[in-house]
Parts: sequence; structure tokens; C-alpha cells
Amino acid sequence: MRIALLLLIASLMFVSAHISAQNESPAFNPRQMLDRVERELNEQPSNPRLLAARGAALEALQRDQEALESFIRSLAISPKFLAALEGAAETSYRIHGAKTMEYLSRILEQDPQNLTAHAMAGEVAFESADCAGANRHFAAAEREASTSVTALQHWGECLLKVGDSSAASLRLQTASAMAPRDQHLLYELSLALFLDRRYAPALDVVKTIAEDAEVLNLTGNIYAAQDRLGEAIAAFRRASELNPKDEQNYVDLASLCLEHQSFDVARDVVNAGIANLPDSAVLFTLRGAIAAQTSDVEQSAADFERARRLEPDASYGDVGLSLLLRQQDQIDRATTLIRSRLAQTPADAQLNFLLGDLLMQNAEGQERAPRVEAERLFRKAVQLDPKLAKAHAALGKLLLQGDHPEAAAAELRRALDEDPADRVALNQYILAMKRLNRLEEANAAAQRLREVLAQDRLAEVRRNRVRLILPSNSHP
Repeated sequence: MRIALLLLIASLMFVSAHISAQNESPAFNPRQMLDRVERELNEQPSNPRLLAARGAALEALQRDQEALESFIRSLAISPKFLAALEGAAETSYRIHGAKTMEYLSRILEQDPQNLTAHAMAGEVAFESADCAGANRHFAAAEREASTSVTALQHWGECLLKVGDSSAASLRLQTASAMAPRDQHLLYELSLALFLDRRYAPALDVVKTIAEDAEVLNLTGNIYAAQDRLGEAIAAFRRASELNPKDEQNYVDLASLCLEHQSFDVARDVVNAGIANLPDSAVLFTLRGAIAAQTSDVEQSAADFERARRLEPDASYGDVGLSLLLRQQDQIDRATTLIRSRLAQTPADAQLNFLLGDLLMQNAEGQERAPRVEAERLFRKAVQLDPKLAKAHAALGKLLLQGDHPEAAAAELRRALDEDPADRVALNQYILAMKRLNRLEEANAAAQRLREVLAQDRLAEVRRNRVRLILPSNSHP
């Protein structure tokens, strides 16, 4: 039941008792009710209940701005009058008023179990891009939210944004069952299933959606995750044909090629992308990375510099160039470059990690200072991005070197939670468990490391196979 309806019923009950006992038709006539209330307000202009009833009548007449003003007048006299708060919240929500969340918060202070208020607060938070708040309110109003396609869809989208793809897929699946022809909803469901690594059902859903570049890109990513390389490549190529101005299609196809060490084809893909998007810093950065992989240092440096000029406020070119410098054993130059970029964007988790990593590479045989700074940088990196596995692993390794095995084990576990195949984390975790005399856990980690190395050998077989699928003269 909507808040306004609850308020209307409460207001009418009050007005009926307060105004007169005339024997009239019970049918509600908002125009007559407004006239009655305004006559009473002439005698009692500061009566908050009459003002709230006036607001309800105006709302029924679709005079929302006047209704809101009447509710506000009621609240000015009686700030905790729940009927007026509900009316103000409902009306403000409908006209996208700036104080909607304030009214809802005041309702929830008095009535924390108000499901309708929580559901509305979830929608307001969603519209404000506050997904943490939206998820909290939708969860509190789950029974009511679960009956609304819109609420479920917005809840699912926010769960995706905070990385909870499993919970998101459940909400989106319920919503899509209620609106089975909604193509956008089906796309989001397929995306959630893909991110939850449920590739087969994700593919089943995406195949029911009308084909466009965005759908084909998701299809390509699902096929790639299933190691169906030929189908993945075909989907990415078709996506880039349908939308040649979308850099993501080129990035995804080139990345697939790089994953399988098909550098020539990856370069061809990126070149095709640059031909269509000559101002893409991302594509120039990617081409610079490919050149670095093939030891074309001059081309790599030129592409990273071009990326930096195209987007001077982004980190693409500087990070790429720093990695190239590190590859060339120019650690001091790379450190200076990343330190300069970090001064401009101190809240960048990747830059904090990169600088800490560079300091650790240059700290061998030196005083303790670089290690202290590196630890601070790694801690900041994981604070800014708790899912950054490499930063957790680096911090764990540093703590283990400093003889803090318990703290090191905690960080290494976090790294392995995010990336179970992280070799650095596995190696260090084995050492930490041995240091703590937890040999059973050390043996389990050693077995996991052996499995990862075995998977690496299988990956080499797949890389050889993809070279057959991708001839060197192919085009995206």
C-alpha cells in the first residue's frame, strides 16, 4: 500500500470526526474535502492535522506542489507528525524534490520497520548513485521490493556495482521472471550470471536478447570464459563491425589475443581500433604494452607518450611507461614517474601499489626507509581497493619479511580470496603457514600451487591452439 493512501485514509478519518456529523455519501470527493478543510483552517490556521488533511486532498487533486507546501506547514508546527511526514515524502518523491530522503529518514527514525519508506529510500539512493545506501534500504524492504520489477532491477544493478554478482543475479532473475520480455533486464541478468562465473546460464540468457554490439561483446566474453575461442573471436569481431566507435570491443579482442600470446594479431586489432578511434588513450596504451612485450621499446615509449598527451589526467600513459622503464631496469626513472602521477591522484589504488612495488624492487641492500614507505603504500592500496589481490599479496610478503607471520597470513588469505591462482600469494602463504607451524594448511597451499602450475601448462596448450584460430594476417 502506498504511503499517500495510508495518509489519505488517516486524514479522512480525522476530518470526518472533526468537521461534522452530517449524513452524506461515503464516497470520497477530494474537492469537497478540500473545501471543508480550508473552512476549518480559517478558524484553526495552525492545526497540523488540518494542514496534513489539506495536503492529502490537494495530492488527490494532483496539485503536488501545493500539497507539499501544506505538508511542510504541518511539519513546521509538528515536526514529528508521521502522517504529514509520509505525505511530504510521497509527494516530494513523485516530483523529485530535493528533501525526499530527509523526509524518509525522519519517518524511519520513528518507524524503522516501515517497508514502504525503506523501498522509497532505496529508489532515492539509487537515483543518487548511492548503491551502498540503496542496497541497505532494499534489503530492509525485501518483502515489498520483491514485488516490484523496478525495485528488483535497481537493487540488482546496485549489487553488481558493489561486486555482489551472486545476490544481484538472484534479484535480476526474479525481476526477469516478472517481465520476461524486458531486453535490458535480460542483458543485466546475463551480465550478473557471467560475473558470478555461471557461464552456461549466462549464455542461455544472452541468446534470448536481440543482437547488438553490446550484447555481442558480452557474448564474446562469455565464450572466452568458456574457452570457446573461435566463437569468442567471431562475437567480438561482429560487435566491432556493428559499432566501430566502441573501444571496448577492440580492447577485449586484443586482450584475448594477448592472453594467448598472439601479439601480431593483437596489434592488428588495436591498429584497426586506432583507425576508427584516433584519440583513444586506452588503445594507444594497449598498443604500447604489445610493443613492450615484443621488445619494440621505441614504439612502446611513443605510444605511452601519445596516451599521456591524449588523457593527461588519466594514468594510462604514465603507468605503461613506468612498466616499460622497469622492464628496462630503469627503476629510478619509473619510481619518479609514478611518484609524480600519485601526487596528482593520491586516491588511486593501482598507483599506490605500483609505487610500493617499485620501492621494494629498489630496496635490496638499502636502509629500512623504502620498506616502511612501501608498507604504507600497500596498506593504502588495499584500503582504497580491498579487492586488489596483488596489493594484499605484496603487503603479506613484506609483513612476513618483517617477522609478522600472523598479520602476513591474514593479508595473503585476502589475496587468495580475490585471486586463488596468485602465485606470489600462494608461495608466501606456504612460508607463513610453516612459520606458524600450521603444516596441514601449508601442505594444502602447496597442493594448490601445484594445481596452478598444472593449469599453466594447460594454458600453454590453449595458447598454441588459438594461434591456429587467429592467423597473423587476420583483421577484427
